[in-house]
Amino acid sequence: MMKKPRIERIIREVLSSKARVGAIITDVDYSEILTVNADEKFLPASAVKLFTAATALHILHPNFRYETGIFYTGEIRDKELKGDLVIRGSGDPTLTSSRLGKIAGSIARELKIVHGDIIIDSKVFDGGFVNKAWLENTLSYPYIPRIAGFLVDKGMIKVTILPGKDGSPPIVKTFPKSRLVRVENRAVTGKSKPTRLEVLKEEEANSVTIVVKGTINIDEKGALFQIPLERPNLFAGLLFKESLKSAGVSVEGNVTEGTLVDGMLLELIPSRSLSDILKLLLRHDDHLIAEHLLKTLGYYRYGKGDWEYGIKSIKSLLKTLSIPDNELVLVDGSGISKDNRATPRSIAELLFKIRKRRYFKNFYRALPVAGISGALRERLINTNARGRIIALACFTAEASSLSGYVKTLQNRELIFSIIINNPKVPLESLLEAVDKMCLSLVEDF
Repeated sequence: MMKKPRIERIIREVLSSKARVGAIITDVDYSEILTVNADEKFLPASAVKLFTAATALHILHPNFRYETGIFYTGEIRDKELKGDLVIRGSGDPTLTSSRLGKIAGSIARELKIVHGDIIIDSKVFDGGFVNKAWLENTLSYPYIPRIAGFLVDKGMIKVTILPGKDGSPPIVKTFPKSRLVRVENRAVTGKSKPTRLEVLKEEEANSVTIVVKGTINIDEKGALFQIPLERPNLFAGLLFKESLKSAGVSVEGNVTEGTLVDGMLLELIPSRSLSDILKLLLRHDDHLIAEHLLKTLGYYRYGKGDWEYGIKSIKSLLKTLSIPDNELVLVDGSGISKDNRATPRSIAELLFKIRKRRYFKNFYRALPVAGISGALRERLINTNARGRIIALACFTAEASSLSGYVKTLQNRELIFSIIINNPKVPLESLLEAVDKMCLSLVEDF
């Protein structure tokens, strides 16, 4: 008689700790092998990104690229522009200040003086920088992005803090490097005190002040803080103005928001392909990319770059794939909100049904691989599961999920989705249990 898969016992053990567990395992033809609460709704955490990614491939196609345009109004004569520069954002979540600096250098070959303003047109998206369903007391956390039609460096300032000499202020470095960012270093390095640091920001019209408080232990390797900006579009415009100045282009006017009505194209900045962007999204569990893609879907499918129409786009894919949308409650594209809900079955159905779509290989290749890439890179390295679990992973104290594909030792292909809500064990113990589940999937089927 065939021995029972260990995953059944492991799930029972997790359930006995009073956590909520939902799971479904199927063959590649979607014949069910194991189900546990598969039709109950759970907080899906980052599993929401699977729906966002699949819909992006379905509507935008794998070779889609964002195109940020730099236009001018008025006329250029003798390298002087009597008019404005207008940046028309495309919603590109991958644009960097370094790339913008190179574009400024290119523009410097055409211009030396701009007598007007730099106008930021980010109306490809609505004006909501944060989702109303995101808890207000979490908005300062680095994983809560600000969503804008035009931004660079993910709309954040990175603050690196390194210990100095005992009793002296620590070393504080910020990125992007800019005169727009000022640092007030009120912290101290200490031998006997533990590291307790606080980093605050004060945004003004033309600058950002980073305030560092607390103590860093002298033996600390360092600390990294990522500070979200409240107006990332305008800050990106200020960085561009600074880059133009460094390249030898003087801009007499201000950086302001507006709409491109009529203008001539000066530079076009294409992003990498959607296929490559999805690798960043799924392998690195990138919330900002997920939300940008969701609003982009709303814009391209319905002409409205907001959360409502982005979610409507996902529902259009569910209808196409004959997945009942009552199995899902979505309010964002990343899984940040605690109002999102999904059944393990709905996730498994998605994973099964997109296998027949022409873009499936782009989806599959973007997923993390156990022991090799993404969030699973450091897990299951020296085990039979290395390279055989291809899945989106998210592990938090409140909601954890692992959903994707398995190549078993018996050359069987499986589809699975496991969601765990409110575990009553330490996160490390939960991770050990999930690793054992993965080994069972690979070795017992």
